[in-house]
Parts: sequence; structure tokens; C-alpha cells
Amino acid sequence: MGERPPKGRARYRDPANPFNTWGGRGKRPDWLRKYLDNGRALTEFEISED
Repeated sequence: MGERPPKGRARYRDPANPFNTWGGRGKRPDWLRKYLDNGRALTEFEISED
């Protein structure tokens, strides 16, 4: 069984790797936790509605 695409719309994106996204539900992914642990804000990774 392979990986499945995430359900719902992505709300946050990794600036270093745009394939890393998170919908804002469930456990925060490792890539996002590393940024937040280094003092970055969650709002920096929000995907704009535009």
C-alpha cells in the first residue's frame, strides 16, 4: 500500500520544498515542527488564497 494524497486543501507549504504541505489538521509534520522550533511563526507558511 503506497502513500495516499492528503484529504482536503493544503493550508501551509514548506518554502524549501513546495511538495511538503499540511492541511492544518492532525499532527504537525516534521518539516513544519523544525521551522517552528527555530523560532519561525506558523503564519509564515500559510498559502494565500490568491
